[in-house]
Amino acid sequence: MANVFGVALISILFSAALRSPLAEASLEDYVRAFSLSTAVSGGLAIAAFGCISRIREREGCAE
Repeated sequence: MANVFGVALISILFSAALRSPLAEASLEDYVRAFSLSTAVSGGLAIAAFGCISRIREREGCAE
């Protein structure tokens, strides 16, 4: 379920970052939208890593 919401969020973010319809968007629009969505995906991955690390520390199974 989390994957579905993640893909939907990134798709909405990408479409909003284009600032124009798909058929009218220029290469620069696609580059900006891709860069923004990649940065957000990376941030979410780092946040997930931090959450998982903290959970493992609390359970006492940190390696």
